[in-house]
Amino acid sequence: MARYQRIIADLEKQQSIIIDSLNNLTKDANEIKTALLKLQNDYRLSSKTYFVKGINVEPYVKGKKDETKRLYYKDLKTSSGKELPNFRNEPYINIMSTGIGDIIIQKITTKYFEYSILRIVPFDDKTGEEIDETIPDAIKSFDILIIEGINYGH
Repeated sequence: MARYQRIIADLEKQQSIIIDSLNNLTKDANEIKTALLKLQNDYRLSSKTYFVKGINVEPYVKGKKDETKRLYYKDLKTSSGKELPNFRNEPYINIMSTGIGDIIIQKITTKYFEYSILRIVPFDDKTGEEIDETIPDAIKSFDILIIEGINYGH
């Protein structure tokens, strides 16, 4: 009988060690889970996306130099007709256009952004003079993708 009591006592001791180990593992797992949730919340991408269609570009005029233009967000509407919000931080902006030339973003603020247009200007091959001619494939308008909540190194 004493032998069985020793075996039971040893088994209970081993059971206690196993339960303590499981409790420690559970505690460690909970700490890891808490740390992962904190990281996930700290780096969660909580962005909002807005799409603005059909910003018209002034046509090319011979001799007129393109200047930097400023567009205020308050003057723009999304493609669904909604007003843009007041941005607390500079949003990410991507301009999409079709046609010959490039639209370059010069400056982004919480209230507006500035852009300029690099156009292909027609020149006379013989004289090198700018000619008064419309380029049929020139940029006539552009669309804007605005994303709030992305830090892109600014």
